Amino acid sequence: QSRGKHFRGYRSDGDIFVSEDAGETWQLHTRLGPQYSIDDLFAASEDQIYAQVSFMQYGFQLFLSEDGKQWKTA
Repeated sequence: QSRGKHFRGYRSDGDIFVSEDAGETWQLHTRLGPQYSIDDLFAASEDQIYAQVSFMQYGFQLFLSEDGKQWKTA
């Protein structure tokens, strides 16, 4: 949870969803594709959202931009 929004990711299809109503409804935020795995989503102390992502055998981290619209490499 960050900035009043809830985020969840799906390991098997690379999708990240967002809810602005405490989880009542969910909307697709980002589709990385089925070759990606969302291994973890977490908020840092400064309310920054991070995603731990895998592609094949490689892992990397993304962070959500301040406007909440784009993921960038960390």
